[in-house]
Amino acid sequence: MIDGGWHRARKPEQRAERERQILEAAEKLFAEFPYEDVTMQRVARETGISQSNLYRYFATREEVFLRLFRDDLGRWLDDVLGSIGPAMSIAAFVEAWTAALLRQERLLELHPRLALSLERNASERVFRETKRGFLVLLERGIPAMRAALPFPDDGAVLRFLEIHLGLVSGLAPMARYSPMQERVLAEPGLSALRIDFGDVYRRGIETYLRGALETRES
Repeated sequence: MIDGGWHRARKPEQRAERERQILEAAEKLFAEFPYEDVTMQRVARETGISQSNLYRYFATREEVFLRLFRDDLGRWLDDVLGSIGPAMSIAAFVEAWTAALLRQERLLELHPRLALSLERNASERVFRETKRGFLVLLERGIPAMRAALPFPDDGAVLRFLEIHLGLVSGLAPMARYSPMQERVLAEPGLSALRIDFGDVYRRGIETYLRGALETRES
């Protein structure tokens, strides 16, 4: 393959531009193909570079998707921060929080893969950068969450986020049905077995928050 203008980036801004182009190619492919079919070979072809050049920027496919996950997580946080305000009711907070999450379809698809493959197959450097990036997001989000609801301290927010992580990672893949599964679950007597992720997730976090915060207030 001829890389054309794809010379090795030597300045930080050049590298950032190369990475942006690679991520845009991966985004386009992921909108068309299942995760398993978005290979480094396809990403390289879509970007217009050789695979060997691609590996200068991302060592594995998982590192590419890990960056997409981080970007989606940041967009979700921006949405949440724009939707919550001081001294909200638990019901209003849950509705705003859940609605923002449901608008991030790719985040929901990638979330269950985070611990199982994305982080495990990243380099130590990328894993460390990812975790530090998560800390930056927490530093932005925790104060707003404590202003919205009566969390007693930062630890209480983190415990809520652990519940959130467990629900998303466990429920999201269970509620992602193929066309065949949708047809079967639409049959009489089977529809009750269909999982509505948004409904179950919403009820799960509301139950937790009421138990954790209303019990404390009483």
